Amino acid sequence: MARWHRISADVCQGQAETGEKDTIFILEDGATLANVIIGKNQAEGVHCRGTCTLINVWHEEVCEDAMTFKQASSTSFVISSSARNAADKIIQFNNRGTVSVKHSIGNGGPRISIFEDIVAKGGGVVVGINANYGDKASLVNSCIPGGTKYGDKYIGVTSGEPKKIRSCPDNSACTQSNVVTSC
Repeated sequence: MARWHRISADVCQGQAETGEKDTIFILEDGATLANVIIGKNQAEGVHCRGTCTLINVWHEEVCEDAMTFKQASSTSFVISSSARNAADKIIQFNNRGTVSVKHSIGNGGPRISIFEDIVAKGGGVVVGINANYGDKASLVNSCIPGGTKYGDKYIGVTSGEPKKIRSCPDNSACTQSNVVTSC
């Protein structure tokens, strides 16, 4: 994997709005970006002007946004990717269509996931957590209509696939408040 970043260490201006001029990768419709590490010297990581696929894209430290999707329709994919130390959004979705995030947490932990003010339609499961690694998830002020599940709780493993032990919420490791099913 190759590491990409800007030479100047002061490119990150905290939560000041940035744009494509401050982005490491700008992907056109149908592009795939794979096996890269986006270093901490950047303002924004990836902008997808249309649908795109991100595979094994790691963000060492998120400044403004790690990934921005601008497609007018269709589906973009984020697969086996990660982002750390985000003060703002990891995924910024500025148009229409679907962004599918899969296998982007993996085993290890503990991790804390907070989903606030989201609408999750037409998906499978919003989050999966590994109870034995101390993972926690919370869903707040959001809408999850029928057919989409909040989350699943697993026993994480060091190799292979984790075993599902129950669905969320459990009012302990995975909690929810003010969640509705009609959006």
